[in-house]
Amino acid sequence: MRAILSSRYGSPDALELREVEQPTPDPDRVLVRMHAASLNAMDKHMLRGTPRVMRPMMGGLRRPKDPRRGGDIAGVVEAVGADVTTVAVGDEVFGGCAGAFADYATPLAKNLVSKPANLTFDEAAAIPVAGVTALQALRDKGGLQPGQTVLINGAGGGVGTYLVQIAKALGAGEVTAVCGPGSVELARASGADRVVDYTQEDFTKAGGPYDLIVDNAGTRPFARCASSSRPTERASPSAPSSSGSIGSPCRGSTTSSCRSRSGCCSRASTATISRCSPVSPSRASSGRRSNGRIRCRRRPRRTAT
Repeated sequence: MRAILSSRYGSPDALELREVEQPTPDPDRVLVRMHAASLNAMDKHMLRGTPRVMRPMMGGLRRPKDPRRGGDIAGVVEAVGADVTTVAVGDEVFGGCAGAFADYATPLAKNLVSKPANLTFDEAAAIPVAGVTALQALRDKGGLQPGQTVLINGAGGGVGTYLVQIAKALGAGEVTAVCGPGSVELARASGADRVVDYTQEDFTKAGGPYDLIVDNAGTRPFARCASSSRPTERASPSAPSSSGSIGSPCRGSTTSSCRSRSGCCSRASTATISRCSPVSPSRASSGRRSNGRIRCRRRPRRTAT
Protein backbone atom coordinates (compact mmCIF):
# COMPACT_ATOMS: atom_id res chain seq x y z
CA MET A 1 0.00 0.00 0.00
CA ARG A 2 1.00 3.65 -0.29
CA ALA A 3 1.84 5.80 2.73
CA ILE A 4 3.23 9.28 3.33
CA LEU A 5 6.17 9.07 5.76
CA SER A 6 8.91 11.29 7.14
CA SER A 7 12.04 9.87 8.73
CA ARG A 8 13.38 13.28 9.79
CA TYR A 9 12.07 16.55 11.21
CA GLY A 10 11.84 19.41 8.77
CA SER A 11 9.77 21.14 6.11
CA PRO A 12 7.22 19.41 3.85
CA ASP A 13 10.20 18.41 1.71
CA ALA A 14 10.85 15.72 4.35
CA LEU A 15 7.65 13.91 3.34
CA GLU A 16 7.97 10.86 1.11
CA LEU A 17 5.37 8.74 -0.67
CA ARG A 18 6.44 5.11 -0.27
CA GLU A 19 5.17 1.60 -0.89
CA VAL A 20 4.92 -0.22 2.45
CA GLU A 21 3.46 -3.46 3.70
CA GLN A 22 -0.25 -3.39 4.53
CA PRO A 23 -0.69 -3.61 8.32
CA THR A 24 -2.56 -6.36 10.15
CA PRO A 25 -4.72 -5.19 13.07
CA ASP A 26 -3.84 -6.23 16.62
CA PRO A 27 -6.60 -7.83 18.74
CA ASP A 28 -7.90 -4.43 19.90
CA ARG A 29 -7.47 -2.65 16.55
CA VAL A 30 -9.31 -2.31 13.25
CA LEU A 31 -8.09 -2.22 9.65
CA VAL A 32 -9.69 0.77 7.91
CA ARG A 33 -9.54 1.42 4.17
CA MET A 34 -9.03 5.16 4.02
CA HIS A 35 -11.44 7.43 2.16
CA ALA A 36 -10.36 10.77 3.63
CA ALA A 37 -7.91 12.34 6.08
CA SER A 38 -7.51 15.92 7.28
CA LEU A 39 -4.67 18.23 8.26
CA ASN A 40 -4.30 19.96 11.62
CA ALA A 41 -1.77 22.25 13.23
CA MET A 42 -0.69 19.14 15.14
CA ASP A 43 0.52 17.60 11.87
CA LYS A 44 2.74 20.61 11.20
CA HIS A 45 4.29 20.38 14.67
CA MET A 46 4.83 16.64 14.32
CA LEU A 47 6.52 17.14 10.95
CA ARG A 48 8.80 19.95 12.09
CA GLY A 49 9.38 18.59 15.61
CA THR A 50 8.33 21.85 17.21
CA PRO A 51 8.42 22.98 19.89
CA ARG A 52 11.65 21.10 20.49
CA VAL A 53 10.87 20.56 24.16
CA MET A 54 7.98 18.31 23.06
CA ARG A 55 10.13 16.00 20.94
CA PRO A 56 10.44 13.30 23.61
CA MET A 57 6.63 13.04 23.56
CA MET A 58 6.73 12.89 19.76
CA GLY A 59 8.99 9.86 19.93
CA GLY A 60 12.52 11.10 19.29
CA LEU A 61 14.91 13.98 19.97
CA ARG A 62 16.85 13.92 16.70
CA ARG A 63 14.36 12.16 14.44
CA PRO A 64 10.86 10.73 14.78
CA LYS A 65 10.75 7.07 15.83
CA ASP A 66 7.41 6.65 14.07
CA PRO A 67 7.63 7.98 10.49
CA ARG A 68 3.87 7.75 9.88
CA ARG A 69 1.96 11.00 9.50
CA GLY A 70 -1.66 12.09 9.88
CA GLY A 71 -4.15 11.70 12.73
CA ASP A 72 -7.72 12.18 11.47
CA ILE A 73 -9.30 9.33 9.52
CA ALA A 74 -12.55 8.37 7.79
CA GLY A 75 -13.13 5.17 5.90
CA VAL A 76 -14.59 1.66 5.79
CA VAL A 77 -13.71 -1.22 8.11
CA GLU A 78 -11.98 -4.03 6.20
CA ALA A 79 -10.95 -6.28 9.11
CA VAL A 80 -11.23 -6.34 12.89
CA GLY A 81 -9.02 -7.71 15.64
CA ALA A 82 -10.03 -10.75 17.66
CA ASP A 83 -11.17 -8.70 20.68
CA VAL A 84 -13.15 -6.05 18.79
CA THR A 85 -16.94 -6.09 19.25
CA THR A 86 -17.92 -2.44 18.73
CA VAL A 87 -17.50 -2.29 14.93
CA ALA A 88 -17.82 -4.80 12.11
CA VAL A 89 -16.46 -5.29 8.62
CA GLY A 90 -18.19 -2.92 6.21
CA ASP A 91 -18.96 -0.21 8.79
CA GLU A 92 -18.33 3.39 7.77
CA VAL A 93 -16.36 5.01 10.58
CA PHE A 94 -14.26 8.02 11.52
CA GLY A 95 -11.88 8.80 14.36
CA GLY A 96 -8.21 9.21 15.08
CA CYS A 97 -4.96 7.25 14.85
CA ALA A 98 -1.35 7.60 13.75
CA GLY A 99 -0.68 6.99 10.07
CA ALA A 100 -3.80 8.51 8.52
CA PHE A 101 -1.95 9.54 5.36
CA ALA A 102 -2.01 6.07 3.82
CA ASP A 103 -4.27 3.67 1.93
CA TYR A 104 -4.96 1.76 5.17
CA ALA A 105 -4.78 2.58 8.87
CA THR A 106 -5.11 0.51 12.05
CA PRO A 107 -6.77 2.61 14.78
CA LEU A 108 -7.83 1.31 18.16
CA ALA A 109 -11.48 0.28 17.98
CA LYS A 110 -12.29 2.51 20.96
CA ASN A 111 -11.11 5.54 18.97
CA LEU A 112 -13.72 5.06 16.23
CA VAL A 113 -17.40 5.99 15.92
CA SER A 114 -19.90 5.32 13.18
CA LYS A 115 -20.12 7.91 10.42
CA PRO A 116 -23.59 9.47 10.20
CA ALA A 117 -25.28 8.84 6.87
CA ASN A 118 -25.71 12.57 6.24
CA LEU A 119 -21.93 13.22 6.42
CA THR A 120 -19.49 12.64 3.58
CA PHE A 121 -16.15 11.01 4.34
CA ASP A 122 -14.44 14.37 3.75
CA GLU A 123 -16.70 16.08 6.29
CA ALA A 124 -16.26 13.31 8.87
CA ALA A 125 -12.46 13.35 8.56
CA ALA A 126 -12.40 17.05 9.53
CA ILE A 127 -13.99 16.38 12.93
CA PRO A 128 -11.81 14.27 15.27
CA VAL A 129 -8.89 16.40 16.51
CA ALA A 130 -10.54 19.82 16.28
CA GLY A 131 -14.00 18.69 17.34
CA VAL A 132 -12.88 16.63 20.34
CA THR A 133 -10.57 19.42 21.52
CA ALA A 134 -13.48 21.87 21.48
CA LEU A 135 -15.86 19.45 23.19
CA GLN A 136 -13.40 18.67 25.98
CA ALA A 137 -12.70 22.37 26.47
CA LEU A 138 -16.31 23.38 26.96
CA ARG A 139 -17.99 20.34 28.48
CA ASP A 140 -15.30 18.39 30.33
CA LYS A 141 -12.83 21.07 31.45
CA GLY A 142 -14.82 24.29 31.22
CA GLY A 143 -17.98 22.82 32.74
CA LEU A 144 -20.21 25.06 30.62
CA GLN A 145 -23.81 25.14 31.86
CA PRO A 146 -26.97 26.21 29.99
CA GLY A 147 -27.54 29.94 30.13
CA GLN A 148 -23.93 30.86 30.90
CA THR A 149 -21.96 33.38 28.88
CA VAL A 150 -18.78 32.28 27.14
CA LEU A 151 -16.04 34.11 25.24
CA ILE A 152 -13.91 32.26 22.71
CA ASN A 153 -10.61 33.84 21.74
CA GLY A 154 -9.48 32.38 18.42
CA ALA A 155 -12.89 31.54 16.99
CA GLY A 156 -11.94 31.58 13.32
CA GLY A 157 -9.92 28.39 13.00
CA GLY A 158 -10.66 24.67 13.10
CA VAL A 159 -11.05 24.35 16.87
CA GLY A 160 -12.57 27.83 17.16
CA THR A 161 -15.48 27.21 14.81
CA TYR A 162 -16.30 24.00 16.69
CA LEU A 163 -16.10 25.88 20.00
CA VAL A 164 -18.76 28.34 18.84
CA GLN A 165 -21.11 25.67 17.51
CA ILE A 166 -20.72 23.32 20.48
CA ALA A 167 -21.17 26.15 22.98
CA LYS A 168 -24.50 26.99 21.37
CA ALA A 169 -25.49 23.32 21.26
CA LEU A 170 -24.74 23.03 25.00
CA GLY A 171 -27.15 25.90 25.68
CA ALA A 172 -24.80 28.83 26.29
CA GLY A 173 -26.78 32.01 26.88
CA GLU A 174 -24.45 34.19 24.84
CA VAL A 175 -21.36 33.29 22.83
CA THR A 176 -18.80 36.01 22.05
CA ALA A 177 -16.32 35.10 19.34
CA VAL A 178 -12.94 36.86 19.01
CA CYS A 179 -11.23 36.53 15.62
CA GLY A 180 -9.48 38.40 12.83
CA PRO A 181 -11.25 40.49 10.19
CA GLY A 182 -11.15 37.66 7.66
CA SER A 183 -13.12 35.32 9.95
CA VAL A 184 -15.85 37.66 11.20
CA GLU A 185 -18.54 36.35 8.86
CA LEU A 186 -17.48 32.75 9.48
CA ALA A 187 -17.86 33.26 13.24
CA ARG A 188 -21.33 34.73 12.74
CA ALA A 189 -22.30 31.84 10.47
CA SER A 190 -21.08 29.41 13.15
CA GLY A 191 -23.64 30.87 15.55
CA ALA A 192 -21.81 33.52 17.58
CA ASP A 193 -24.11 36.07 19.21
CA ARG A 194 -21.38 38.73 19.23
CA VAL A 195 -18.18 38.90 17.18
CA VAL A 196 -15.13 40.93 18.20
CA ASP A 197 -12.49 41.82 15.60
CA TYR A 198 -9.27 41.76 17.62
CA THR A 199 -7.65 44.28 15.27
CA GLN A 200 -10.30 46.82 16.27
CA GLU A 201 -11.03 45.97 19.90
CA ASP A 202 -9.29 44.37 22.88
CA PHE A 203 -11.75 41.88 24.33
CA THR A 204 -10.08 42.05 27.75
CA LYS A 205 -10.96 45.74 28.03
CA ALA A 206 -14.52 45.69 26.72
CA GLY A 207 -17.49 43.45 27.41
CA GLY A 208 -17.90 40.81 30.06
CA PRO A 209 -17.61 39.59 32.67
CA TYR A 210 -18.01 36.08 31.25
CA ASP A 211 -18.80 32.82 32.99
CA LEU A 212 -16.20 31.03 30.89
CA ILE A 213 -13.35 32.22 28.69
CA VAL A 214 -11.72 29.74 26.31
CA ASP A 215 -8.39 31.16 25.11
CA ASN A 216 -7.83 29.14 21.97
CA ALA A 217 -5.27 31.58 20.57
CA GLY A 218 -3.11 32.54 23.55
CA THR A 219 -2.70 36.10 22.27
CA ARG A 220 -3.38 37.93 25.53
CA PRO A 221 -1.65 37.67 28.93
CA PHE A 222 -3.61 35.19 30.94
CA ALA A 223 -4.05 37.49 33.92
CA ARG A 224 -5.93 39.91 31.63
CA CYS A 225 -8.17 37.12 30.39
CA ALA A 226 -8.91 36.08 33.98
CA SER A 227 -9.84 39.65 34.91
CA SER A 228 -12.65 39.50 32.33
CA SER A 229 -14.23 36.41 33.91
CA ARG A 230 -16.61 36.34 36.84
CA PRO A 231 -14.78 36.02 40.19
CA THR A 232 -16.37 32.67 41.04
CA GLU A 233 -15.95 31.16 37.57
CA ARG A 234 -13.13 30.04 35.33
CA ALA A 235 -10.86 31.38 32.66
CA SER A 236 -9.73 28.34 30.68
CA PRO A 237 -7.04 28.42 27.99
CA SER A 238 -6.63 25.81 25.29
CA ALA A 239 -3.33 27.22 24.07
CA PRO A 240 -0.33 28.72 25.88
CA SER A 241 -0.29 32.47 26.45
CA SER A 242 2.39 34.53 24.76
CA SER A 243 3.10 36.33 28.02
CA GLY A 244 5.09 33.48 29.55
CA SER A 245 4.18 31.17 32.38
CA ILE A 246 2.70 32.48 35.60
CA GLY A 247 2.63 30.89 38.99
CA SER A 248 4.09 27.58 40.04
CA PRO A 249 3.54 24.03 38.85
CA CYS A 250 0.32 22.30 39.79
CA ARG A 251 -0.31 18.57 39.58
CA GLY A 252 1.03 17.29 36.29
CA SER A 253 3.90 18.71 34.32
CA THR A 254 1.86 20.49 31.67
CA THR A 255 -0.21 22.87 33.79
CA SER A 256 0.64 25.90 35.91
CA SER A 257 -1.64 28.18 37.88
CA CYS A 258 -1.78 31.59 39.48
CA ARG A 259 -4.18 32.20 42.34
CA SER A 260 -5.54 35.63 43.17
CA ARG A 261 -8.11 37.04 45.58
CA SER A 262 -10.78 36.84 42.92
CA GLY A 263 -10.24 33.18 42.07
CA CYS A 264 -7.88 30.82 40.31
CA CYS A 265 -6.69 31.07 36.73
CA SER A 266 -4.67 28.38 35.01
CA ARG A 267 -2.95 27.93 31.70
CA ALA A 268 -2.13 24.72 29.92
CA SER A 269 0.97 24.16 27.84
CA THR A 270 -0.93 21.74 25.60
CA ALA A 271 -4.39 21.78 24.10
CA THR A 272 -5.77 20.40 27.37
CA ILE A 273 -7.82 22.89 29.33
CA SER A 274 -7.60 23.05 33.10
CA ARG A 275 -10.52 23.54 35.46
CA CYS A 276 -10.18 26.38 37.98
CA SER A 277 -11.94 26.78 41.30
CA PRO A 278 -12.37 29.84 43.55
CA VAL A 279 -9.73 30.48 46.18
CA SER A 280 -10.52 32.08 49.52
CA PRO A 281 -8.81 35.41 50.39
CA SER A 282 -7.08 33.75 53.35
CA ARG A 283 -5.40 31.19 51.08
CA ALA A 284 -4.60 33.74 48.38
CA SER A 285 -2.95 36.06 50.88
CA SER A 286 -0.06 33.62 51.26
CA GLY A 287 1.14 34.38 47.73
CA ARG A 288 3.81 36.93 46.76
CA ARG A 289 2.76 40.11 44.99
CA SER A 290 4.76 41.02 41.90
CA ASN A 291 3.80 43.69 39.35
CA GLY A 292 0.25 43.78 40.66
CA ARG A 293 -0.21 39.99 40.52
CA ILE A 294 -0.45 37.42 43.23
CA ARG A 295 2.07 34.69 42.57
CA CYS A 296 1.97 31.30 44.25
CA ARG A 297 4.90 30.47 46.47
CA ARG A 298 7.23 27.87 45.02
CA ARG A 299 8.10 24.90 47.14
CA PRO A 300 11.81 24.66 47.96
CA ARG A 301 13.62 22.14 45.79
CA ARG A 302 14.68 19.03 47.68
CA THR A 303 18.28 17.96 47.45
CA ALA A 304 19.55 14.43 47.71
CA THR A 305 21.50 13.52 50.83
